[in-house]
Amino acid sequence: MILPSWVNLLIALVALVQVESTYAQDITRLQAGVVKITANPPQGTGNVGTGFIVWLETNAAYIVTSAHVVAGDAQPRVEFFTKRNMPVTAEVLGLEGDDEVRGLALLVVRGRENLPKGLRTLPFAETTRFSGGEDIIMIGFPGNAGPWNVVKGNISSRQDRDLYYSPTVDSGHSGGPILQNGNVLGLVVVAGQSSGRGVVARSVHDFVEGFGITVEDHGEPGAPESPQKVLASLKVQELDSI
Repeated sequence: MILPSWVNLLIALVALVQVESTYAQDITRLQAGVVKITANPPQGTGNVGTGFIVWLETNAAYIVTSAHVVAGDAQPRVEFFTKRNMPVTAEVLGLEGDDEVRGLALLVVRGRENLPKGLRTLPFAETTRFSGGEDIIMIGFPGNAGPWNVVKGNISSRQDRDLYYSPTVDSGHSGGPILQNGNVLGLVVVAGQSSGRGVVARSVHDFVEGFGITVEDHGEPGAPESPQKVLASLKVQELDSI
């Protein structure tokens, strides 16, 4: 049966609304794993950056960011997506201060009373092999836009542990996730004039694993671990389900 043109148009519009609704829900779930970080070193001005949750316990949330975001402040403030405008104090567990560009930092927010419902970890991508042109999104806190700002972009290239992308983003995105299909490909470290720069998820994974964050094997029981599965080791957690 041939449907009237207006019926086909209506079907197409309904499908588009459903796609947009699903996309909005997916973005909201990703934003729930991203935090705003405000650091106030003894000397200098305050610094605003981004981090994302890599591990959750009933009374603690572990957050990775770029080292320069929290440099000089052992107790930065963290704001969660599901409890905005109510920052809590975090503790810097480790800092790669010897690498001003690629250095990473691990924070922890302790206390069940400081952790709102709805928090989640962000899963790592299963591979970091890029050919260039892959679609990505970045979530952060640029000074000229609203909080948990979403920027769409593309991978430009990879060189060793460095990941280049466009467009470049504001410094408020520093420490935030570089995401593809909801998975972490890397972490934003610096902004450039023509392209942005990050470190690949493998580097982030190795850094947090050094602090004893549990690694989960996603392979079949008894099967050898696939090299492309290594970065899927941080399982998705939601605070309400732990």
